Amino acid sequence: MLEAERELTRVRGELERLEGEHRALADEIERATLTIVILPRRGARPAPAHVEPELKFELVPRLVTTQFLDTRDRTARRWGGGATLMFARSFALDFLAVPRDGAQARSFLFDAAVGGYSDYLGGGRRRFGNPFLAARLGTGLLEGNGTFSFGADAGVELVHYEHFIVEVAARGQWFVYHKSLPYDVVISETLGVGVPF
Repeated sequence: MLEAERELTRVRGELERLEGEHRALADEIERATLTIVILPRRGARPAPAHVEPELKFELVPRLVTTQFLDTRDRTARRWGGGATLMFARSFALDFLAVPRDGAQARSFLFDAAVGGYSDYLGGGRRRFGNPFLAARLGTGLLEGNGTFSFGADAGVELVHYEHFIVEVAARGQWFVYHKSLPYDVVISETLGVGVPF
């Protein structure tokens, strides 16, 4: 009986080992890559492998209009332009320039933005009408004064293809100056067209 029990234990252990090897081999087969090269005639060389381009970031040129809520004897609405380097919807770097307007100096603003899509509204997977939200933090020169800014965006990707987007967004920003100037609140509307790099 003891001999039979020992043999049964040995066979069970062997069976479990074989089942483990079978699972490991099945996993390797599922992950295996099969490459087939078909040559047109004997002695021909295979064509060089074509590597698909990988999207590093999207360059999104922008048209921006800004509205100062407190005009303080200056032009309330200003027009400008800029560009965004969008590494993903989750992270982007913005540059915005607003040209001189009468006595008001040029403005240059730099922002970092983090954002995302709502899973309840398509999660960014639709070709048309993807809403998104973003928060931003930045610095720059606003009318010749050094400033720190923070704000938020609410926008919609009107068109979203793998390598092309058109988006519109409304942006609210609060600018706090380095000098003892009162803060500014600015509402902006942007239109951007993205192309891959």
